Amino acid sequence: MKLNLVGVKSKTKDIDLDKGISPLVAYNRKYVESKRYRLEVVELPENYTHKLIWPNGQLADHVSNFLIPPNLSYSEAQIYRKAFMAGEIGLSWADFKKDVIQPIKNLNTGTLFYPELDYTMLNAYKIYDDGLNGGNGYNAVPGAHFGNIDWVRHFPYKERWEGLLPIVADGDAHGNIIKWHENLLQYRNIYIAESYHFKDYIEASLNGRSVCVIRMPSGVVRYYGGKESIAYLKKHFEEWKWWND
Repeated sequence: MKLNLVGVKSKTKDIDLDKGISPLVAYNRKYVESKRYRLEVVELPENYTHKLIWPNGQLADHVSNFLIPPNLSYSEAQIYRKAFMAGEIGLSWADFKKDVIQPIKNLNTGTLFYPELDYTMLNAYKIYDDGLNGGNGYNAVPGAHFGNIDWVRHFPYKERWEGLLPIVADGDAHGNIIKWHENLLQYRNIYIAESYHFKDYIEASLNGRSVCVIRMPSGVVRYYGGKESIAYLKKHFEEWKWWND
């Protein structure tokens, strides 16, 4: 499938909070290493137990998607544990930013933290704008998802952050990558980086060199990201395209 970085939608209950990793991902990482694949596998749980209260008083879920940086130290894992537990309380947006998002975004070499659902345009303006310029809101915007390929066209207000925050292609393949194979061939994040490893993906994403690329059923290719990065990808199209004509 020409993948170099996979975030596994592991079950939160299976993750060892003292290590920030599940047995499944630990096994996969060892297997990848033994095969010498150019592939990194990390945790990307949806954290269903996390909730927050939007500024209008609405109780929301599906608000806590983040890549757990690999190889957390014990002290970093304790920060992760504390922030994860805080996310289950049902905090206000101000406290959710302070006690959940910001500590996790600062783990190790950093990470991307985004909601699966922002619910309303007014919510979106608040939560993503709070993540601009190193702020403690969400620092990525979901732009593609299975079952609804192009979320930027479905929710046009997301254009506001194109080129300012990374647009994430969330494959959301739960449990069986074969079952979701067709969906996972529809979109990717293509990133321009020193290597395929996690830290370089995060660095590229936070510096405008990650592009959400969607191949529509018609064959038309859509790009969401910074203008310079999109121009670079178009120039090198044959080097990275993952599908067969």
